[in-house]
Amino acid sequence: MIWFHLQSFNRFRFALLALFALASFWMIGADPHTPVLEPPLDIKLRISGSFGEYRPASRYHHGVDIKTFEQNGIPVHAPLDGFVSRIHTSEYGYGNGLFFSSGKYEFTFGHLNDFRGVRPDLEEYRLAVRILQPDHIAVVTPPPWFTFKKGDQMARTGESGLGAPHLHFEVRENGTYRNPLAFSGMEIRDDTAPEILDVIAETPTARFKIPAIKNGAHYDLASALPTGPVRLLIGCVDTQSALNRNGVAYLRFEVNGKEEYSRTVDSIEPQQLLLADGLYHPTLTIIGKVYYYYLYARPAEYPDRTGKALVTLADVTGNTADLRIEFQKGADVTRYALMEAPQRGNAAHASAPGGLIDVTTYGQNATLGLVAAPLPSGVLKEGLVQAGPSFYLSGRDLTMRDGLRLQYHGQFANASLYVVHPVSRAVNLIGAGKAAGASTAFDFPMYRGEGWIVPLYDKIAPRVERVMLYGGLTPDTKEDRDPETGGWFREYYISDAGSGVRPETLQVLLNGNSYPYTWKADRSVVAVSVPRSFARDGALLSIRMEDVAGNRSDWFLDTIVP
Repeated sequence: MIWFHLQSFNRFRFALLALFALASFWMIGADPHTPVLEPPLDIKLRISGSFGEYRPASRYHHGVDIKTFEQNGIPVHAPLDGFVSRIHTSEYGYGNGLFFSSGKYEFTFGHLNDFRGVRPDLEEYRLAVRILQPDHIAVVTPPPWFTFKKGDQMARTGESGLGAPHLHFEVRENGTYRNPLAFSGMEIRDDTAPEILDVIAETPTARFKIPAIKNGAHYDLASALPTGPVRLLIGCVDTQSALNRNGVAYLRFEVNGKEEYSRTVDSIEPQQLLLADGLYHPTLTIIGKVYYYYLYARPAEYPDRTGKALVTLADVTGNTADLRIEFQKGADVTRYALMEAPQRGNAAHASAPGGLIDVTTYGQNATLGLVAAPLPSGVLKEGLVQAGPSFYLSGRDLTMRDGLRLQYHGQFANASLYVVHPVSRAVNLIGAGKAAGASTAFDFPMYRGEGWIVPLYDKIAPRVERVMLYGGLTPDTKEDRDPETGGWFREYYISDAGSGVRPETLQVLLNGNSYPYTWKADRSVVAVSVPRSFARDGALLSIRMEDVAGNRSDWFLDTIVP
């Protein structure tokens, strides 16, 4: 059966490749004299995801994401002489991933479109693996003959796995993950220093978020902090000369001229990959918007503070930002208070007319706070209607390994449960509950978050928008042709501000008739390809979808003009 799918391949060579796809081989490549890398792409490197930044479930991002400007098919080059040590095929994670070894270095390339390059048999091998693995999920050690010289094309960029088109690139040195941008040949042009947004001061009973104000070459807090027991977190971002907001590479905290805490995020051991909540606050951090770093080693007490403090941040290219802090007796920061609930150990209960909530943590050092509390004014968009009482949930010293169990019972029906973030005030869906008459029960055994917990009715319809594609690498070369077929290729983003979209309700029509599409759940995007012959005289695409609450979007109409 395999031969009918691959008639264009050399039969003998394909048979050998298929056999090797089921075997395991390894070899040691030559140790390079100097680690000067050939950049994986021959375009200007722009970074959309930095090394060591926080990712969901307390994971460190152990590579860099390189922007490909919504384009697939950009050649990927070998950084050194070496060989392909593993390949990865999946609909998730790395997608089409290629692992490349050169002595003590191993390089990983993720989200590839294919393995087309100077070795056509490597792409044939990938196709063989996909056919032999019906679910398209495999991690395979290939035969040892897929060798490449530095600069050779090995593959092409894509959007396989998770995320928009980009290239995920990792460097491991003797098993340790290193920041690729720290290697010669991988330098980026970056003259933007990290941006300091605010500081969160935690006392044993309250939290305060004080803005940082840029003052010449430094930042100052908008207010002095009161003396006494306090722990600090710093909120910041670094753009690395791009639009994406990422984390920083270095931080240092000193009090009265003496260093108390510092961290350099330039290497990650494999056993540390899921310990990012030791550096970042896991629930206050908003990936891509603001990263909150602890300025103390955890677990920690609340030391008495007095005098002056200095926080220094730096990125991988050496741009720095400093924040000056003063502790003054009697300083008043009450106007900067975050909503904070009483600390109640590792379990908490609260009730209000129409609802009750129970929260339990599995952590040893964590403490919870929970209290009935009204929502901040103006946080609900028009169309989101409160169905039951809101409760404020906060946690101290939580880690992702701790976990929370959240249970909410209310005297209402057909609502979903949401959380209002304590810093951004963004309203995000937690999930739907089980209805029993006029009551609804929500039970989330592994909830991770904090803020105002509230049930809402959703009356907001989804929206459909066109995703602009770039055939070239500048905004003035927009293109919407399929690079494989030459036909028309379009993507549409479907968003919903309430209960979330329902992919099974998606309707795509071409000239009024149902038309096939690809749903990309990781980005909430529908992709449509129209052959050139079909669109020769022009065509009309119509798209709509419903959300979980049953709200239906308007038809989105898009014309394809030859």
